[in-house]
Amino acid sequence: MADPTPAETRREAEQILTLPEIARRTGGEYRTLFNWRNRGILTPSVQQANGSGTRDLFSQRDAAVAGVLVRLRKRGLGIEGVAAVAKLLAEHDRVLCPACDSKPINLATLDHKGDTDAH
Repeated sequence: MADPTPAETRREAEQILTLPEIARRTGGEYRTLFNWRNRGILTPSVQQANGSGTRDLFSQRDAAVAGVLVRLRKRGLGIEGVAAVAKLLAEHDRVLCPACDSKPINLATLDHKGDTDAH
């Protein structure tokens, strides 16, 4: 196995996530999260992709927001409602994650295994 690149090492140290990683951790479908990304509902706070060879990179807080939005959507909230909640969370980010800047979020609290609602 090859040594990790400096970018990979930074990602691990800072708990930076890609969209597929957020999809796996939250139980959301990648294509849904990608659609939200394109609509501006879910935005990467670490790095926005800029041409080929770059990726959107998301923080732990971004992952927490995605987890909340995925759960609400699975429980039947429409896309307009999801967008409204995302906006509120962006405006009041300390409510969702008061410690995000100081320590990683335990994404197990966003675990989807207990959810039985359909998409």
